[in-house]
Amino acid sequence: MCDKAFKHKSHLKDHERRRRGEKPFVCGSYTKAFAKASYLKRHEDNMHSERKQVTPSATQREVEQLQAAAVVAEAEQQLEKLVCS
Repeated sequence: MCDKAFKHKSHLKDHERRRRGEKPFVCGSYTKAFAKASYLKRHEDNMHSERKQVTPSATQREVEQLQAAAVVAEAEQQLEKLVCS
């Protein structure tokens, strides 16, 4: 159990997500998933911008698996409490 307290609900969610190893923010082109939306955005800006043309290496099945994991993680988030457990 963790005794950390947070001023903002979003900070608590980030903390809990890190503790559980969740990565609900999935890149649609890669086999990459991220714990925070800002990390996904940074990845997209760096890897999928007009400056860089990167060929996706993920198979369709891998992308679908990551997207399914993101759906499960989002459903679990809806059930979270405000206190870290």
